[in-house]
Amino acid sequence: MSTVIFSKATTDEHIDGIVALQQRNLPRNLTADERNVNGFLTVEHSSALLWEMNRPYRHIIALDADEVVGYALVMEKVWKDKIHVLLSMFSEIEKKLRSLKKTDLKYYVMGQICVDNEQRGKGVFRQLYKKLHDQMRAHFDLCITEIDERNQRSVQAHLAVGFKEFHRYTDEQGVNWVIVCFNYT
Repeated sequence: MSTVIFSKATTDEHIDGIVALQQRNLPRNLTADERNVNGFLTVEHSSALLWEMNRPYRHIIALDADEVVGYALVMEKVWKDKIHVLLSMFSEIEKKLRSLKKTDLKYYVMGQICVDNEQRGKGVFRQLYKKLHDQMRAHFDLCITEIDERNQRSVQAHLAVGFKEFHRYTDEQGVNWVIVCFNYT
């Protein structure tokens, strides 16, 4: 029986493993039943963009015998213009922070989290977030991410590890989003 090890993404093999796992979990590669039961990813990242996003804070990965079986991506605000589908999320976050008079809070976006089907239900999701929070809490006040409302597996998993609902909105394509937040303060 193998052991899952948690680490930071530092090699081409790590980034390639993230891309491979991501590809397997994009909606176009899943049946409707798989999307409903296991969830799905929304954004597709290139290897080049993942490398750029991997500085100065590293993505967190879960490895089983050198295979990437889970990951949590770090995305600072500077990347908002690189991924068009996320522009509305950043806009909604900023509006919500202004309405709460909390614009002084430093936040980053957890750009995506994914766990291989064979590793689900084994605590990998929770450990990825623990390692991510350990790395980021000294630098930021909040960890924020958004989840397609149809992806209830992900919504529930985030709430179970301590995220709180922060905001909901509907984008210009009619997709309903749940923005969740983990407060480090």
